[in-house]
Amino acid sequence: MSGIIAGVAVAAIGTGLSFAQAASQRKLSEAAQREADAAMEKARDRLDVNYAEGQSIKKEGYELESDANLAAGAQAMIASVEGDARGGAATAGRVLASQNQAQAQTRVAMGDEPVSYTHLTLPTTPYV
Repeated sequence: MSGIIAGVAVAAIGTGLSFAQAASQRKLSEAAQREADAAMEKARDRLDVNYAEGQSIKKEGYELESDANLAAGAQAMIASVEGDARGGAATAGRVLASQNQAQAQTRVAMGDEPVSYTHLTLPTTPYV
């Protein structure tokens, strides 16, 4: 009988130690998960930075110029059609040529726009 009691006592102690070890591992796992969540949040914050934003040229002035050219062409077409129906066809070709030339000049100006890369700092990681 004492052997049974000893066996039950040993089993109870083993079970108690298993539960204690499981609780300890659960706490370690929760701490590791918190650290992983914090590291992931930090990584997501770094991804939100647009490092290429400084490389682009400012396009608003060119877009306004293009809109103005299109509006001027539309006004010229309206004026030519109101003046003479046959004048609309002749004016259309001139307006189209003028708009194409203006767009080409805008493209050249955009291509000549200087872009500075000296202010850019790219992210560095020890994993590269």
